[in-house]
Amino acid sequence: MSGEKVNREAMYRVLKSLWFTKEEANFVALTDGVILVNFGNIDDRRRILNLTPWLFDQ
Repeated sequence: MSGEKVNREAMYRVLKSLWFTKEEANFVALTDGVILVNFGNIDDRRRILNLTPWLFDQ
């Protein structure tokens, strides 16, 4: 990971708009650079975890 800070709110908005979840996905910042995503639907979680690559360019 680069040393640049990621705009978390922008990342949340972009990912939510790309994922098209059936239920809400909640983002929790655990530490600097580590974010936990809680999915309200197990099928959403499975589908999204199978998407690649995992890259966010702010």
